[in-house]
Amino acid sequence: MRRRPWALILFAGLQAILPTLVVGVASGGRFFAFRVFVEIWTHSYGMSFPWILWILPILSGAAIFAMKRWSYFAYLTLVGVSLALNLGLSTQTHLPLFQLFNWMSISIAVIVCSYLFQPAVRQIYFNPRIRWWESKTRFKVALDAKIIIAAGEKEPCQILDISEGGAFIATRTTRQLPETIDLVFTLLSIDQKIRVKVVHRSIRDGEIRFGAQFQFAGSRQKKSLVKIIDSLRAMKCPTRDDLEPWWKDLTRWLKGSRV
Repeated sequence: MRRRPWALILFAGLQAILPTLVVGVASGGRFFAFRVFVEIWTHSYGMSFPWILWILPILSGAAIFAMKRWSYFAYLTLVGVSLALNLGLSTQTHLPLFQLFNWMSISIAVIVCSYLFQPAVRQIYFNPRIRWWESKTRFKVALDAKIIIAAGEKEPCQILDISEGGAFIATRTTRQLPETIDLVFTLLSIDQKIRVKVVHRSIRDGEIRFGAQFQFAGSRQKKSLVKIIDSLRAMKCPTRDDLEPWWKDLTRWLKGSRV
């Protein structure tokens, strides 16, 4: 799965359309005319049209969606400015319905901020290792290969999938896997011998399955592997990351969130 978390996608969209949603509902429902909203804004901040009230939430939504360390702080800054402007508007008029919709905007922004402050959510922005959607595409290959555990001693294995950064490998060796080993294989008629680091392992049906991170000897070796990966992509080789239609994924997420 290479799609961003749905909760953050929806919050980003909500943040971006918030002013349009609130003002549109209010004006469309004739609770107060859009002209009145513009007049209050002009009186408060001396602008002929409240463009900034639309631009800031759009930028805030983009910052949520980016899901990077810098965008976390950018969002807090942008939403802080938006909240200050909305609070300023609330002091300029005593129209009850205007106050209602203005505070509705403020409340939604506070809810989104509270969600982003949760440790499990915050680490998505600060820890790049858990951003699964940024990982390299893994191609299914089921390729026979060998691992060199000690000098001159080879053990058969099978590469289940491969990417630019590593591979997922299965072997039935009874020997203890060291932290680093050599992986020998031939793919698309190109011979490769790459030092790999074992980053995780498990045992399934008598097989040792482990994730291997490539440790290239130099830029030439890396370019050679990237060329292979590009060829697999051009051949439309099946991947582990094929996305189902977004609406099916969203439906499944909604059903799971209700459990």
